Amino acid sequence: MREYFEDFEIGDRFVTRTRVVSGSEIECIVGLMGATNPIFLSAEAARSKGFEGKITPGAVISAYAFGLEYQTGVYDNIVALIEVDEMRFRAPLLHGSPLRSELEVIHKRETSRPDRGIVVFQRRCYVGDRMIMEAKLKFLYHRRQS
Repeated sequence: MREYFEDFEIGDRFVTRTRVVSGSEIECIVGLMGATNPIFLSAEAARSKGFEGKITPGAVISAYAFGLEYQTGVYDNIVALIEVDEMRFRAPLLHGSPLRSELEVIHKRETSRPDRGIVVFQRRCYVGDRMIMEAKLKFLYHRRQS
């Protein structure tokens, strides 16, 4: 398991389990967020905009991805999420779809503080083999204490 800054190597990959994201969960979250766009709540409205059915807001896709990634243990020793950059949505996440996420270490560097280091991941989210979202995530990690 990767717990500390030193444990990560460029090219390391972490693949989450697949989780079916149910429509009722999405509708509840959308309601709590106040993101009541009809394409999130109505299949007819979504189809009228060219989608196959109700879709999931991007913020909710990202939240589900973080949850799946936390379950791998990759974030067990972070100090903080510093930045989310270059987030791109390639395809919609339909209600009831199976989502999984993959993280790849693409950069790491020491900081001026001897107890911390920065690790940058490339996130890719998939439904089946189709990538639907990607982003770069920058985290501050603890370093091993000597």
